[in-house]
Amino acid sequence: MPGEPPLVTPTAFQRIWQRVPSSTLVVVGHGPLKDELIAYCEANWLTAVVGFIGPVGSVDVRKRMTQACVFLQGSMTTGVGWIKGCAVCR
Repeated sequence: MPGEPPLVTPTAFQRIWQRVPSSTLVVVGHGPLKDELIAYCEANWLTAVVGFIGPVGSVDVRKRMTQACVFLQGSMTTGVGWIKGCAVCR
């Protein structure tokens, strides 16, 4: 999003992956920063552990969230300002 550092999530994931090599990151949806995120993953040897699946329906979102250990929602804007996502562990 404009005003937000676009590489916070993949940079944080890279640090996790270096400590826990079995980690994976699945990016759901798409947006104007997708090419930049893919380029970052390619430059940092993350393409085998980061997947970009594009937009999905609500049933698939629900399924993926129940299978995930962590859920991270990127920042978005509303009429009242920035809203941050959060991580939850099951």
